[in-house]
Amino acid sequence: MASQVHQNYHAECEAAVNDMVTLELRASYLYLALASAAFLSGGGESGPREHLSPEKLSRPSQGGAATLLAPEQGLPGRVAFKGLSAGWDRFPQASQGSTYYFQRDDVALEHVAAFFAAESLKRRDHAEKWLKFQNQRGGRIVLRDVQQKPEQDEWGSSLGAFQSALQTEAAVNEALLDLHQLAMAKKDPHLCDFLKSQFLKEQVSTIKQLGDHLTVLRRLGVPQEGLGEHLFDKLTLEDSQTQGW
Repeated sequence: MASQVHQNYHAECEAAVNDMVTLELRASYLYLALASAAFLSGGGESGPREHLSPEKLSRPSQGGAATLLAPEQGLPGRVAFKGLSAGWDRFPQASQGSTYYFQRDDVALEHVAAFFAAESLKRRDHAEKWLKFQNQRGGRIVLRDVQQKPEQDEWGSSLGAFQSALQTEAAVNEALLDLHQLAMAKKDPHLCDFLKSQFLKEQVSTIKQLGDHLTVLRRLGVPQEGLGEHLFDKLTLEDSQTQGW
């Protein structure tokens, strides 16, 4: 049944918006893997920052992935990420699980973990923005399988992790630009404005931020110098976290 509010919304644009939802969720999944599998630790005596508490990283949930990802205290484990199939309702629990797993003992980079956990949540929020936009325009939401698991479960250093993050953000940015071109070709000013106001500026800022972090890591001699990673975590990211990233 066609929507009564569907106007000047081309079918190609509608399909591309659904593609953006899938892409944002895949990016969220990668950041979740970076936070959980590679850089989560006990975080010292103070524990995780308040604004990255489990309650604020996800909606309330019962059991599910949070239970599976969180080993009991004193029982070390490793998270192995797998492909997700049509599991839209699994993402809230998965993000919660990432915060519970802030106990990995062999990496101990608290603020790197918090950075990627926050990015995972931001990507999920972006997907929800696109879902709301689809409904506002009278389109039909078609959720697709998020089948592409991250290519690896562990990263040798924070340098490799930030390189993966930068490649992901570049791919998202390219998709946004392609969608903007499509919206202009189909004479859809509302979609163009939505892209500009909600995504494009933020995307450029995120890419610049990741590039800056990579430069600092290389300057500190990462991955050869373990002390460089410690300084990056404690000085660069801790200061950024204090200022709200």
